[in-house]
Amino acid sequence: MNLLSIIVPIYNVEKEVSKCIKSIIMQTYTDIEVLLIDDGSTDSSGSICDSFAEQDARIKVFHKDNGGLSDARNFGLDKATGDYVAFVDGDDYIHHQMFQIMIRLLEETGCNMSVCKFERIDEKDSVEEIDYDVDYLDYYTLENKDAMQDLTLVEVIACNKVYKRDIFENIRYPKGRFHEDEYVIYSLLLQCEKLVVVDLKLYFYIMRSDSITHRMSEKRMRDAMDGIFEGLKICNGIVNESIIDSIVTRYCSYCIDCYEKIRNGIYNEVGVQSVRELQAGVREISKIKKDIKIEYKLFATNLGGYNLLVPLIDGCRRIKRKLSRFINR
Repeated sequence: MNLLSIIVPIYNVEKEVSKCIKSIIMQTYTDIEVLLIDDGSTDSSGSICDSFAEQDARIKVFHKDNGGLSDARNFGLDKATGDYVAFVDGDDYIHHQMFQIMIRLLEETGCNMSVCKFERIDEKDSVEEIDYDVDYLDYYTLENKDAMQDLTLVEVIACNKVYKRDIFENIRYPKGRFHEDEYVIYSLLLQCEKLVVVDLKLYFYIMRSDSITHRMSEKRMRDAMDGIFEGLKICNGIVNESIIDSIVTRYCSYCIDCYEKIRNGIYNEVGVQSVRELQAGVREISKIKKDIKIEYKLFATNLGGYNLLVPLIDGCRRIKRKLSRFINR
């Protein structure tokens, strides 16, 4: 068996971390090193990690000053010695066969990355796990360009994947940023000629009511914009035009979605200055990609025109789609 390094950033999750660690050490894939990165926790998370390390020699605990999620992941990558690497957040947990399934598919297909589905779970709920027959798995492979074209096929998160460790040789997460996965997803995919996706929900993402990931802020919004833009800069001149188009669409769609939520009072934590930043972001994109959609151009230059004309444009497109379906019957 090849060694898998599992990196677990931990910060003030004393209520959840035991379940997380138990789900890792109970994996049916046993050749693992578990790197618990206590990122300056002020609760009992660190001591809980130490207790598990006393019971299982595969667990290594590192206590460090708080540096954020990216810094903790990077710390783990620097300490990892496995052939493969995976990430699990300290307040989530995983299916007991997750790594057996995903590493088996890596080895059968020769891919550099395996991807599973994930399930969002309310913190008060739990999942009843079933055993899967690893000889009969529903999976498919795809080339990296197909994944970059449609990121929903792989999701822009770190924890639903197993990677060959060497693809991280020159890649690290951006310290001090929200939406850290946006900054590296295209770089990682460029390192993989192909990847394998299994159609099973093996990672359980806990929706905590007090989690900062549920709150919008100007910094969070800006970091997401910068992350997608970083992907555009990485790919520009390297990949085909359709992938560039898809990144531009992701960026502009994100900006407009944020604007609509600000306008409708959903993102009431941010204000008018954020709208200006969203417009400026789309204007910056238009310097790289000249032929963006008319609604994107309107949003960037004339909000009044955008608010007036975009409903009309959308209506015309709906009519066109209905006519097309009618004609093709």
